[in-house]
Amino acid sequence: MKIGKLIILFIIALALCILAIVAWQKQHTTGARQTKEIIEAGDPLLPTLPDNVGDIARITFQKEGKEIVLTCGDSNDWTIETIGGYPANQKKIRQLIFELTEIRVADALTAREEKYSEFGLAGEAGEGGTIVLADSKGKPIRTVLLGTERARPDSPDAPMMGGGRYFRLSRDPHVYLAEENLYWLDTDTDTWADTDLVSVSRDDVAWVDVDHVTTPSQSYRLVETNGSYAIPDLPDDTKMKTSEASAVAGALSSVRMTNVLKTDSDIADALKFNVAYKAKTRQGTAYAVKEAHKGDDYYVTLSAEYDEPLFSDQDHASTESLAAARKAADAAKDAVPVFNERHSPWVYQVQEWTARNLVKERKDLIEPKPKPKEEAPAEVKEETEPAQAQQ
Repeated sequence: MKIGKLIILFIIALALCILAIVAWQKQHTTGARQTKEIIEAGDPLLPTLPDNVGDIARITFQKEGKEIVLTCGDSNDWTIETIGGYPANQKKIRQLIFELTEIRVADALTAREEKYSEFGLAGEAGEGGTIVLADSKGKPIRTVLLGTERARPDSPDAPMMGGGRYFRLSRDPHVYLAEENLYWLDTDTDTWADTDLVSVSRDDVAWVDVDHVTTPSQSYRLVETNGSYAIPDLPDDTKMKTSEASAVAGALSSVRMTNVLKTDSDIADALKFNVAYKAKTRQGTAYAVKEAHKGDDYYVTLSAEYDEPLFSDQDHASTESLAAARKAADAAKDAVPVFNERHSPWVYQVQEWTARNLVKERKDLIEPKPKPKEEAPAEVKEETEPAQAQQ
């Protein structure tokens, strides 16, 4: 009986020893990974990221208390979650992921936590920002902390050495220096959004209506004739300012936004749109823009409708040219629903110079004709013959 108990106790003690050894080995291995698996100079900062690019469906960038969140939908189109799902600039997303895969370690620095503040990497966020790459379920794939930029040494060799930036990764205690900077990263909407709204060549514009709701006397229509734009039936003593009229006709040549609001947002609800701009193209599309401003901020809404195309004599010059014009008109017609679907949910903030050409008043486009110079009266010749000649 005593021998049996001793055997049982021995087995229990042996099992406990084995469990202790396994736990120690696990802890030792984890510590070794954190302290010994250092990324060597010349190696990628994120060596396994290329294998996980297809899993990235959510990108969060945080900096100075601000955040931008980008999400990838089923159609592989990225949107900006933090501004209601506005379309993101797909090129910027690809640029960020590509640059992250290309970061190469220039030097591996300290792993001591008390030293992190010297590199702008103290705490859970970097002074230069924090990037979190996650999958469709929100599970983090990689977290990258951006520290401060390395100061360029004050020496003739400084331009060759470059600046670089300090980085730290989650689950890795080391601070790394890389020559890549990612200097362009920020949380501004116009960095990540598709800021191009509409681009209509002035050469395609047949006429423009500008309607001033509160001052109807300043409303007008511009009509193109032989490449110039003018208000029809001007008084005889008035002429067009051709450069101003041309600017109005080309107001949609390159419209870009700086910020975007949902149409049902509080700021959008408070806006008063007192100017309506409409430009009809030869292909048949009529673009409508409504403008409002509040203080120094300018806002627009965009929509489009399709009407009959306006074929020119040049379009009718040959069968081929007319066929090309009809094809362009068909494409313009197909583009109208897509345009409205994209823009109808949004109010866009634009630069002042963009709004200026949309809201010009009639008085800005006309001026008095110079009066013709009056002819000087003919000089009266004095008689030169002496009075006695008449005797």
